[in-house]
Amino acid sequence: MTMLDGNTFSNSGTTWVYDLKEGKKNMLEVTLTVHLELCGPILSHATAIGAFGIDAPMARDSQDRYYLPYSLVRGRLRQSWEELVEATGGTFDPHIADMLGPSPVQTRDRQPQRGRLRFSDFQHDGKGVQANVMHRIHIDPKRGAVAKGAMQVMESPFAPGQTANFIGTISYITQNNAEADAILSNIEKGLRWTTNFGGDRTVGFGRLVDVEVKKDAPSIQVNPATTTAGTADTLYLSIQPLALFCVSKRRVNPNLFESDIILSGGVLRGALATTLQSLCGLSRTTVIDSKLPPPWQELGQYFNQIRFAHAFPAKESAGRRPVVVPLSLVKDAEGKWHDVALCKGPLLIGDPLRAPSFAVDWKRFDEVSCHFGWKEPERELRVRTAISRIYRRADDEKLFAYEMVVPTGYLWYGTVDLSLIPAGAPRAAVEAQLRALLSHGLRSMGKTKASAKVAISSQIAPAHPSNPKPIDNEWIVTLQTPALLCDPQPLNETSGQQELFAAYDAVWRELSSGALKLVRFFASQSLAGDYLVLRFQPNQPYNPFLLTDPGSVFALQATGDVSVAQPVVQQWLQKGLSLPDWAKQRYGEHWSTCPFLPADGFGEVAVNLPCHQQNQPPQGVYRAV
Repeated sequence: MTMLDGNTFSNSGTTWVYDLKEGKKNMLEVTLTVHLELCGPILSHATAIGAFGIDAPMARDSQDRYYLPYSLVRGRLRQSWEELVEATGGTFDPHIADMLGPSPVQTRDRQPQRGRLRFSDFQHDGKGVQANVMHRIHIDPKRGAVAKGAMQVMESPFAPGQTANFIGTISYITQNNAEADAILSNIEKGLRWTTNFGGDRTVGFGRLVDVEVKKDAPSIQVNPATTTAGTADTLYLSIQPLALFCVSKRRVNPNLFESDIILSGGVLRGALATTLQSLCGLSRTTVIDSKLPPPWQELGQYFNQIRFAHAFPAKESAGRRPVVVPLSLVKDAEGKWHDVALCKGPLLIGDPLRAPSFAVDWKRFDEVSCHFGWKEPERELRVRTAISRIYRRADDEKLFAYEMVVPTGYLWYGTVDLSLIPAGAPRAAVEAQLRALLSHGLRSMGKTKASAKVAISSQIAPAHPSNPKPIDNEWIVTLQTPALLCDPQPLNETSGQQELFAAYDAVWRELSSGALKLVRFFASQSLAGDYLVLRFQPNQPYNPFLLTDPGSVFALQATGDVSVAQPVVQQWLQKGLSLPDWAKQRYGEHWSTCPFLPADGFGEVAVNLPCHQQNQPPQGVYRAV
């Protein structure tokens, strides 16, 4: 990025004008409302099971409305643009990679590359729906008769020849009306070139009749409000996703992307970076640093020193951030749960006395999860496939599925910690710019590129508060998010309880500068590899990240004076656990080489939760072994 003159900047061939005195830039947030008029029959296959006897139901959303998935419209637009580019010999150039992102064939370096256009699902307007079915058969080529068992019953809410309107939005940020209109024109040309939408289009289903596009392009005010020094260290966020989202968890099946319900700090940082790049008119690969154009220089300079905690979901009516269930909870033979974090060793529990069952053996978690503020949002599974341009059918071996979270009725609660930014003018400027950025919401969140509204609150209480004061000279630390703690290299498949205890004890002594030692622990571990290793450690020998899982509980004692250990615990509560030295040396401390940084919310802890005392097994109910 270069300054051409006092007010004009250039990036990748694009120029824009700032009013440096006012700190404003002429940017437009364009929302195109698109009406697709289709001629029946129409079939967009649903993933969910349909009514009894229906082989191919029409897709419905969570409100039981028929719709065309956003991915279908985007895929058909990409195909039409590619055909138009070929047909015109390249004179028509809609900048496909910039608008829609590179095609999977073009993506080689495992780096996420987002397109500028954001699509919603296209909902049917609800008019003229009929409860009909249609039948298709397959003819045996040898006998000329219907093949055995080859009849398909399809839901047909739109009769042949009947027109149906599907309405959705396509949105993007641009710098002026000329560019906005050029993009609109390219979108309209691509949609009008499209012949059909949905399934079975080779036999005439979903024929496009007409396209209508209406533009709404309000100006974006990007000038942060003026603030004074002495700002708060912490901002509390309430996040409301505006569409289904998929934040993929570690995959156990290469064809299934299962969404986590938690929005990690890395996801929030990435979505904010995308929003900031859009507001500045920068490419998605532009580094966020102090070289950003005004008024974002301070935010860019300190962007990686801002700590974004994970955002946990809760019902809108709850108003409290959930707490991860400790792994020190057990159940007795009657199913009543207790917390054994303060028990000095193994025990039998109940009447008659029996070995307790830990979470790994539980069949139901509802009661415990609700106690700690958790309520699972609904999910929706959508199966997708690539379409062969040659054969106009599903391409071979390209089937995959997204399991997405339905955010209706939920808010996601998180925090932003600014304490690492120098106090005074720098922090005041960063807070002002961050508040201005958050007012524009989050864009391109997760695999579905969902958007979200963000509200900033003065305080969001946890479902259960932490207490930094020791209990019987012990601090019970519960991980709220995954953390890199133990070095996996000294451990192997023969390592037992003693080796793991020694490894954790060494880590806690290091993180506390020798002020605390491990007494006992209840922990589980998992490996994060595949894509994460290949992306973040591309030129290193393949070694998965060894994570200690959320909910892991560690009982710590002061090695000396309690007054020395107390500030360490309080710092962990505010800033989370720092990376051990081995992790810093092996993975580095930058987001581009390590996906589990404290600045992205990993290593968050709760300390001395009320359940450790309130739900401790009473004397007479258990017996130490």
